[in-house]
Amino acid sequence: MRPRHPGRQALCRAVAGGEHGGNGVRGCPTSTSLPLPKEFPATLPVPERATVTSVEHSSGNRLVVNTVVHGGFRAALSFMQQRLPKAGYTPAEGEVETYDAESNFSSATVAGRWTLRAVPGCPDAVYLTYLTSRKS
Repeated sequence: MRPRHPGRQALCRAVAGGEHGGNGVRGCPTSTSLPLPKEFPATLPVPERATVTSVEHSSGNRLVVNTVVHGGFRAALSFMQQRLPKAGYTPAEGEVETYDAESNFSSATVAGRWTLRAVPGCPDAVYLTYLTSRKS
C-alpha cells in the first residue's frame, strides 16, 4: 500500500476543472503554484517546471512540500539523482521502480526524503514530494 499523497485530492479537483482550473486533458493536473515556504532549504534543488501544490508543517520541525513536475518521470528522476549530490546532498537508501522512486538525503544541515510517483493518465507529469527537517 502506498502512503496517502496529501495533495492528490486537490489535484483531482484541478484535473476535473474544479476550484483550481484544469487544462482539459484528463489526468494531467495543473494549478497555480504556491510559493516555497521560507523554511524550505535554499540549496535544495527543485525542478524548474515544479508546481507547489501543498505545504505542511509536521511535528519535529518537519516540512512536507508536495509538487507536480511536468517533463516526465525519467527526466524528474534524473534531475533528483544528479542535482541533489551536486548541491551537497548525499543520497541514501533509495529505490527506483518503473513509475515510482524515492530516496533519503542529507547535508550538513538538512535531513530529508524525496518521492516521485507517476500521475496516472498523464505520462508527462509526476508527483514530487519533499520531506525535510533541519539537523540540530
